[in-house]
Amino acid sequence: LKVQDEAIEDGVYDVPVALMSASNPDKASMAGAAIAPTARVTVKGGKVQYKLNFHSMDINMAGSTEKGHLEKFWVYEGDDKSSRAEAMPGDSYTEEGVSYPGSFSFERAKAGEKNIYARVSVDAMAGFDQDVLVTFDLSLIHISEPTRRTPISYAVFCLKKKKNTVF
Repeated sequence: LKVQDEAIEDGVYDVPVALMSASNPDKASMAGAAIAPTARVTVKGGKVQYKLNFHSMDINMAGSTEKGHLEKFWVYEGDDKSSRAEAMPGDSYTEEGVSYPGSFSFERAKAGEKNIYARVSVDAMAGFDQDVLVTFDLSLIHISEPTRRTPISYAVFCLKKKKNTVF
């Protein structure tokens, strides 16, 4: 695996991921507690599919703790935040009889991005969507399902044990 000049070889990878504040990238986003620590990243032909997994989170609001659930996830096309596309919800989980998205997937035109601007909607925040910075730690990338460009040929030999006879 080579992570060099932001280029990543074709394959399926598990990459450490975090949601950071878009206005202060050194600080975790309020929605950051809902994201699973690794994202599934599939690279093919220079294009990338990301799958981010989510679960419920505890939100401290005015002295009380409420459960929060990510309901929508949008991805900005670039750093200027002029256009965005809604990520596709995938797996789901149920909590207190209500179903919530357990994952969101989206595609990007180039591999090796360390930061992607996005927007999240959390039910407990009552319509106050927020911008986040999705950060990927490419230095800790892990090959999940490596792909091979050329087939491997195998030769199989059967060896028969010689019997020792005593005269």
